[in-house]
Amino acid sequence: MRWRSIPIPTVPSGEQGVVQAQVTCTVAGRGRVRGCRIDRQSPAYTRFGRNILNGMSRAELHPIGGLRPGDTFTVTLWACSDPTAACERLAWPEG
Repeated sequence: MRWRSIPIPTVPSGEQGVVQAQVTCTVAGRGRVRGCRIDRQSPAYTRFGRNILNGMSRAELHPIGGLRPGDTFTVTLWACSDPTAACERLAWPEG
């Protein structure tokens, strides 16, 4: 999967450390993205997943890799509240 256009979500104010969310979306016509939902996020109370959903309405995919309208895909996005700190995706809490 290759993105043609993906809005970069912002870290909500007041968040500390690394925030991440796993989102599943459906491919629409012409590489558009629709029907996204938050599968999980960490920390559980973060609003980062909501920011991802807001941006996905403007996202577009390159039509490669066999993705067709109606197919679903899952991505995990993460960010750090401190842009000067090293930022790595965290393991999901066991639950």
